[in-house]
Amino acid sequence: MAKKEVFSKPARNADHLLNQLRERGLVVEEKDKLISKQLIRSIGYFRLSGYFGPLQSEKDVFKEGTTFNDIIRLYSFDTRLKLLIFQLLEKFEIELGTSMTDILSLSIESDWYVRPDLFKNDTREIEVLECMIDDNNVAQKSYLTIDKRLYEILLDEINASILKQKDSAFIKAFYDKHNDSCPVPSWMMMESISFGKLSRLYWLLNSPKEKQAIAKKIRCFDT
Repeated sequence: MAKKEVFSKPARNADHLLNQLRERGLVVEEKDKLISKQLIRSIGYFRLSGYFGPLQSEKDVFKEGTTFNDIIRLYSFDTRLKLLIFQLLEKFEIELGTSMTDILSLSIESDWYVRPDLFKNDTREIEVLECMIDDNNVAQKSYLTIDKRLYEILLDEINASILKQKDSAFIKAFYDKHNDSCPVPSWMMMESISFGKLSRLYWLLNSPKEKQAIAKKIRCFDT
């Protein structure tokens, strides 16, 4: 195995970094130097360096005629594309959560997500910490490998997410009126979990009929 080095690269200011880019063949007109340095400071050289590759003929050598504006154009396009994708994903996430809540709450109950019979029995091996006290009264730790339902793993994560939101107005108001053992309705649960948990919850649903109804409502085809 190759010996690892200690990081020793010094920090550089915008003037130095811009001069370095010019030495590598980047075209920066005198009239553009000030704004170029401002952009390096505001965006960050390291982030901008991720857009150098398509504009270079080889490592640390820019293609002839490449300007600083070419880098900014790539960065701006990527930023707008990420924003558009994020907006579409957010819209899809809201529609999926709302559709699942509406269809399953109306056909079953608002606490459908805590009902094991509605979900697949797929399992995964996990390691569980086991702690025992030996004859000398010393704690001995070991890991036990067990099979656990993916649904149970997900439900544990969902409950942890809800617990993190316990001080939010809607969760607090719910438990001010209801017993602590009462699961929050699914529309409150949806406001507490990530898109990853939401997609896994949909995937683990056992009923093709409900899944198809949800997919149809959000105009997606479910196989």
